[in-house]
Parts: sequence; C-alpha cells; structure tokens
Amino acid sequence: MNNDETLKAIGDDLGISNLPKEAQEEIIVKLGEVALKNTVVAVLEKLPEENMAEFEKLSESHDQEKVRYFLTKYIPDFDQISKNEMKKVAEDFKRTKAGLS
Repeated sequence: MNNDETLKAIGDDLGISNLPKEAQEEIIVKLGEVALKNTVVAVLEKLPEENMAEFEKLSESHDQEKVRYFLTKYIPDFDQISKNEMKKVAEDFKRTKAGLS
C-alpha cells in the first residue's frame, strides 16, 4: 500500500476523507503523537525500575530501532500496547467528531 492509499484508508476510517489532504495528514500526525505519548506512559508503567536509566539513554539517542528492540525485549507485549493505544486514540477522535456533527 503506498502513502496515498494509506492516507485514504486512515482518512476513511477516521471519517475525515472529505478534508483536504494536508488537513488529513495534520490530523493523523497529531493523533499519532498522542498515541505515542500514551504508549510511552503505558510502557513506563511496565518497565522494570532497573531498566529506566538505559531506556532514558536510548530515548535521548533518537535511534528508533534500538528503542523498539529494547522495549520489545523487556515488554513482550509492546506491539500490542502500541496498537491498543492507537486504537483508543482513533476511537476517542471518532466519538469527539461524532459529537461535533
């Protein structure tokens, strides 16, 4: 699936496909940022205290591959947590949007 197809699929799911492409992209980026923050909070609650310093150091490096490897090593359900948080954010957005209509 290319970027345009992905954008269309996400836009359709969120009910924003009638908006200009730039507005759709902005909304999707913002929702992704919220989901990422929520994922980090959920992960930090599960991460053993003795691994916090290493996690902070890796986070500062901005090496996403290393951070992801580290998290999946210490939190086996990291991918599921991430998916769940994105789903929650999308559902919250849809409920909010429906309330504005």
